Amino acid sequence: MYLSFFRKFFFTWKLFRIYFFYSPNPLPVQLISLQAIAEYNHIRVKWNTASEINIEKFVVEKSLNNKEFFAIAQVSAGQNMYAVIDGNPADGFNYYRLRIEEFGGKSSYSNVEAVNWGKGVYLKIYPNPAQDNLILQFRSSEQTSVSYRLFSQLGVEVAKGNLSLSANEMQRQNIQVAHLPKGVYFLEIFYGENRKLEKIVVQ
Repeated sequence: MYLSFFRKFFFTWKLFRIYFFYSPNPLPVQLISLQAIAEYNHIRVKWNTASEINIEKFVVEKSLNNKEFFAIAQVSAGQNMYAVIDGNPADGFNYYRLRIEEFGGKSSYSNVEAVNWGKGVYLKIYPNPAQDNLILQFRSSEQTSVSYRLFSQLGVEVAKGNLSLSANEMQRQNIQVAHLPKGVYFLEIFYGENRKLEKIVVQ
């Protein structure tokens, strides 16, 4: 009786291992992340994959109502890290998804990511690493004030400033860093009730 039980148990475990650990049909792509991020004057769609099997390309699709999607870019597979810029975002919500196309014509879709464009403050910080000047570019959908300060790893403040932004206005601010010792600094920016902290390298 006991022998029969153990035989059945080990036979069932063997089938379990074959089915779950040695599946002949693994997923064609393992998508680690998909993000749509509002930046200074565009929306960046980026994604990472852990593995790709028989994948030909990724097609980035966009929608303004989360129903009808249209293609805005395509990228060949085989890179694992991807990014596409939408330089013409519409006011309100913009929806993005990936159409994953395999060799042979089969395709599948990712989840949908949404970004509410046109509200808030968007900023771009470059170059980083910086040698002579660090440039801050701002765009705000409404009138607001912005303050910033640059400080060393020891907390010593080396630069600061304030800006007033009108609605839909773009402004550029230069911070001279050529005189600073090379190393790591931190740029802290306050706008409205928001705070952003960015690591800056001066070379």
